[in-house]
Amino acid sequence: MAFARMFNNPNVKKEQYDATREKLGVSNDNMPEGGIIHIAGEGPDGSWRVVEVWESEENARAWDEKLEPVLAEQGIRRPAPETWQVHNLLKN
Repeated sequence: MAFARMFNNPNVKKEQYDATREKLGVSNDNMPEGGIIHIAGEGPDGSWRVVEVWESEENARAWDEKLEPVLAEQGIRRPAPETWQVHNLLKN
């Protein structure tokens, strides 16, 4: 069953996000294993928001092991995400 999570990062800027993504080599052609969709952008309050859907919670946790050290290099501490099991996923 697919697993979704949303992070709301009030102290992250676009430049930090872009540097992290570049260092990890993540792109449309190179998604992390088990990653289905990744959406990121600035929220209306200026916070940086990330919404992810994974094939499983285990895939998301495996990715976190690679991601966390790079976030630390960028000075980013993620808050705990909102998480949920996906009931329905439609994509083009």
